[in-house]
Amino acid sequence: MNLPTSLPLPTKLNSVGWWVAIATLLLAWFSLLSRISMWWNDASYYTHGWAVPLLALVLIARRSTDWAIVKRSSITPWQLISLGLLLLLPCRMIAEPDPFWRVPLWTETLSLCLVTGLFLIHSKVRIAWQAWAWTSLYFLTCLPWPAAIESNAVHSLTQWVALLTSETLLLCGYPAELLGNAIMVDRKTVSINQACSGIRSLQNLISLAVFLSVYFRFDWGRFFFLLTMAGLCTLVFNFCRALCLSYVFLSQGIEVQEEWHDSIGNFFATLSMVALAAWAWLVRPRDNELSLKSDYPNPEVKEEPSKASIPWSYACAFGLPQLFSFTWFSLLSPQVPGFTWQADLGKEAQPLEHGIEEVLQFDYGQKLRLPRGPNQWIEVIHFGYNEDSAAASLCSRNHPPDYCMGYTGVELVGSNSLFPYSFGGEILKFRHYATPATRLNGVSRLDVFWGSFTLDSRIDSYDFLPSSLWEKATWFLSGKLSYQRKVLLVTIHGSKNRKDAENKLKETLGTILCSTE
Repeated sequence: MNLPTSLPLPTKLNSVGWWVAIATLLLAWFSLLSRISMWWNDASYYTHGWAVPLLALVLIARRSTDWAIVKRSSITPWQLISLGLLLLLPCRMIAEPDPFWRVPLWTETLSLCLVTGLFLIHSKVRIAWQAWAWTSLYFLTCLPWPAAIESNAVHSLTQWVALLTSETLLLCGYPAELLGNAIMVDRKTVSINQACSGIRSLQNLISLAVFLSVYFRFDWGRFFFLLTMAGLCTLVFNFCRALCLSYVFLSQGIEVQEEWHDSIGNFFATLSMVALAAWAWLVRPRDNELSLKSDYPNPEVKEEPSKASIPWSYACAFGLPQLFSFTWFSLLSPQVPGFTWQADLGKEAQPLEHGIEEVLQFDYGQKLRLPRGPNQWIEVIHFGYNEDSAAASLCSRNHPPDYCMGYTGVELVGSNSLFPYSFGGEILKFRHYATPATRLNGVSRLDVFWGSFTLDSRIDSYDFLPSSLWEKATWFLSGKLSYQRKVLLVTIHGSKNRKDAENKLKETLGTILCSTE
């Protein structure tokens, strides 16, 4: 079969309707990308997302020989408008007030890819649906994973890396002991944190695997093989990275490790991508294996005339959800008065470590250590986000104490009850964590109180707990969320019991909290 060697250009896009449809299509994609890009900040696992839209265009150019003139579908204009409204509008209205919820983002992206595919079929530049489907699959790699999947992946990868690293150190003669996700060697703690889990490398390699699969026109067998190699490369090269950093730390100290941390990480990340690309090159199909007869329609198929109302139908399908959403949330945008309280840690407060700032991306933050007797002290950490820090505010929701402190070898168990503290007419609720009783053998008790506070009544201090689907679906009635956020973390060392820890928390909060008025 003779395939076209270049992308056929539009021949009859001189009608106003088609140009309006194209403009609304670009507007819909721009709106979606602007919201997805919040997840591509430096502190997330999805920094590769900035390259995905550009590389998707590369794939379209690469697959230009897959483009063909296809028969128009028999879908009516009203069906097109209804399809756009039923698919795009609900997702848009649910995702807009709560960008933290990832499921509507996935649904909206899949819906927009589907409607865009129909548009390409009807337009004068038509793409074989297989080529567009593969390109859409690659674009999905820039979306954030559902929170449960992402959390389990991070936890599993971290455990595997910590286990392999500790066992290897034992084989090398180091007295390594695995405590949670931390490794104790001669009273030195080697922390295997989120950055060492390899989740970012896994995201990058999966995206690269899909790109190479589409680029080389892999079949399903080669595609799943390359995905498997992406997971294997993630585990192997990240283990090598953690092992090298552990060796540098144990032999030369923390200062040298911090100096070499990024360089070693970038080296193994680059090496993993080169290894995956080499695998893709080795298993790529040869020219004589590429058979497109059954995959792509005949470019010689005679066109059927399209209705003049079709382009306007697409303009409505793409534009009405954006217009309705913009109008709705502009009218409902609440006027946020601001916090009535603030935390003043005094002149003895110290800035937070650069590593913590790099992860949490806060706008302001301090810490204060208060001695309370032999082997007893209280540490207060306070940081916050301004209204324009939507992307950074996402970070704080994913870092409860039991999750983050576990990487330092500290095991904490959270309680279901919340500790309320009344101040200035508000009730500040803190979630309580403590050292398990089974781990106290000669070790001082550790109590941690964590509160994440916003100005929005829909998000409370325990906002990391999932709300009901119905509650999330009705949030659009209240307008957009406020992204202002304050986080208070009070760590109490050496308390007798929870009641004693709560009394010390009250004493500490009474000292540091003051009214903004």
